[in-house]
This record gives sequence, structure tokens and C-alpha cells, in this order.
Amino acid sequence: MAQSEALEAEPTLLEGLPMSANVSKTTDLGQYRKVFALAALAILAVPLVAMQFTAEVRWTAFDFLVFVTMLAALGGAIELAIRFAHSHLLRAAFIGLSLMAFLFVWAMLATG
Repeated sequence: MAQSEALEAEPTLLEGLPMSANVSKTTDLGQYRKVFALAALAILAVPLVAMQFTAEVRWTAFDFLVFVTMLAALGGAIELAIRFAHSHLLRAAFIGLSLMAFLFVWAMLATG
């Protein structure tokens, strides 16, 4: 059986990719979202718990809103990298740059 006949035998969603490949990538992305959401909640809980034990940590609702927005932007950037970067090197570079930008903005807001 020729390669073109093999591709025609299995239904496709994208050019040249079998449907099974697309489904597994979607499943992996769904798993990623769950892990990122749990990690974001854990990170958000740190200042909330710290405020209960010390007066040095004083976050307002606005601080939490800004941090949630930053985490959502980071999650969106990572999801875009996972979905649209075709090579592992490009994906890793985009995720690394996203993390560095997140940490830079976080540091600037913390010292401002």
C-alpha cells in the first residue's frame, strides 16, 4: 500500500495528519490545562496563606486580580506555543521567553 493510499484510508482533520494524532494532542492540551490551573491555584494560595501569619504580606483584591491576569496571559502564551509551534526548539524558546517575560513583569510590579 502506498503512502498516499494509507493517508486516504484514515480520516484527517489537518493536512497530512491522521485524526488520531489530532485527538491525542487535544487530550494532552486538556491535561496541560488541568495541571496549569492547579499550579496557578497553588501559587495564588501562597500570599493568601502568608497574609494569615504575617503583617508583612498585604495583598488587596486588586493585587490578586493582577496576578490572576498575569497567570492567564502566561497560560495563553504557553497554549499558543503548544498549538502552533511545529518544532520542539521553537516551542521551548517561546515558552522560555513567555516565562521570562512573566517573571520580569512580576519583579517590576513587586518593586514598583
